[in-house]
Amino acid sequence: MLSRLAAVLVGAGALVFGFIGLREYLATQPDFPHGGFDLLYYDVQLFVLSSPPVDGGRNFPPLLEIARFAAPAVTVYALIEAGRRLFAAELARLRTRRTRGHDVVCGDSPVAYALTARLVGEGRRVVRIGSRDDSDAGYRHPPFVQGDPATLDVLRTAGVSRARALYACTSDGTVNLAIALAVSEVPRRRRGALEVHVQIDDPEFCLALQARRLGQPPSARLDLNFYSAHDLAARTLLARQPPPTVTDRAPRFMIIGASWFGLALAVELARHWRLLDPHRERPMELVLVDREAGAAVTRLRRRYPFLATVCRFTSHERDIGNLLDGDLPDEPPDRVYLCADDEEVALKLALTMDHFWHRGPRSLVVRLGRLGLLGKAFHEPDEDRLLDDVSGTLHLFDAVRAGSDPRLVEDSLVERLGRGIHESYLADRLREGAVWNSSRAMRQWTELSEDLKANNRAQAADVGRKLRAIGCALAPSPIWGQPEVLDDAAVELLAQLEQERWCGYLRASGWRYGPSRDEAAGRHPDLVEWSQLTESSREQNRAAIRQMPGYLADAGFQIVRLPGPSLLPVDRDLALPLG
Repeated sequence: MLSRLAAVLVGAGALVFGFIGLREYLATQPDFPHGGFDLLYYDVQLFVLSSPPVDGGRNFPPLLEIARFAAPAVTVYALIEAGRRLFAAELARLRTRRTRGHDVVCGDSPVAYALTARLVGEGRRVVRIGSRDDSDAGYRHPPFVQGDPATLDVLRTAGVSRARALYACTSDGTVNLAIALAVSEVPRRRRGALEVHVQIDDPEFCLALQARRLGQPPSARLDLNFYSAHDLAARTLLARQPPPTVTDRAPRFMIIGASWFGLALAVELARHWRLLDPHRERPMELVLVDREAGAAVTRLRRRYPFLATVCRFTSHERDIGNLLDGDLPDEPPDRVYLCADDEEVALKLALTMDHFWHRGPRSLVVRLGRLGLLGKAFHEPDEDRLLDDVSGTLHLFDAVRAGSDPRLVEDSLVERLGRGIHESYLADRLREGAVWNSSRAMRQWTELSEDLKANNRAQAADVGRKLRAIGCALAPSPIWGQPEVLDDAAVELLAQLEQERWCGYLRASGWRYGPSRDEAAGRHPDLVEWSQLTESSREQNRAAIRQMPGYLADAGFQIVRLPGPSLLPVDRDLALPLG
């Protein structure tokens, strides 16, 4: 913009200087007419590098000398700018196609825009594919490829073959899945697997795809990860604002709206409370208000069996819109989460129902999506705030932005299962009387050392191989039927496989056999074959296997038996750690 303005000013100056200089010069040149229109004609010809009065002349006035060079310079600039604009699209396509190590974001959804903005804000190179440009979206405009992201030509134009990661986050989960399938057909021209993160809004569909992915051996070309932005947003909300604790009773929460985010939040609240009440003495009270509240609670209990021992549900099957007429279900709980799909109704409830304003700061949380930026009106510093947040009681939560954190999106299912394995271990140890921070392992996942996290991840990554070894597979937890129970023969075989996996992981980390455990020297007495292992150490492996159905169920999965032999040949090469 500044260069074009400068060119206009230089051109205007050249025109004025040329006119004045020509009038002074032609006063001494009787061979050329020098009327007003003649001077203007000769002046304009300076811009096309040929003006008869000055061709071959000398001793020009200073202003004419300036115009002789300034006018052609403006012409050259105009030609270059015209060529740049004429070929800009093609040059951008070529430049994008040759980009390396960048991230590709597919879609025009709010999640796609939010994710693009966060990636650009972190300094990553981003190419976005969509049907409309986002140059006015409020952040530095990344390269844009217009077209269908599920087609090979568009993906090649975006440089997917050399990209680091691709995020499929249109508003349609089936389209996102089609994008992932199309990406798998693009030849890889960069070392390392392409990370492909596929957003699936429907939680049951997402779990089903995650189960099928975990059951498949890892690929050297494609690292495929299915995720739900609603799950990520719910986890982020509780990480930023842990639920309040009450000393003399279990906490009581209300979720208004059985949306996908609301149900994900219910599960995360239960996981949080389970670690605070390991002996299950005081079940958390959770009130769900929605027209389909009863059916939603039933499905949650079936999909996550641990909820039955952690939560006491109360369902109110009421139209959320009727709450505006004073149809209040209960006394105010410790915290209310307004999670209705209709954001306007949720916001209206929060602003008009003073019934919920009596539990202190941030006791009324409103989940927002497309209206997420409205939170700034309530939560800016006092001098810039436009609207009152009821003395801090009201909190507007931008779920779209929270669910678009690249670090959370890139958490694979293996990462989440590894965290689940650790949380299952913590719950068991707390029930046995262990206390927080009494050992390296008695810490929250975020505080755990990287080597312990890596071991949990490796154990989670081995689930698919273990299940194939006993003729089983992973599936979403049942809406009907019962999950498979591991018998003694299956436990024994899987315990041996776990011992092999664990030994492979430690040896790859530099550990060796030693008669006694020495962490400083990297020695461990259990780095031996199963036949040489002590019975107590064998039992530790069996205990780890017996926990597997539990932590899989906590994540929403079950073990199902497939037709055929119950014990199958094992691919023991996969016992070594990934990477």
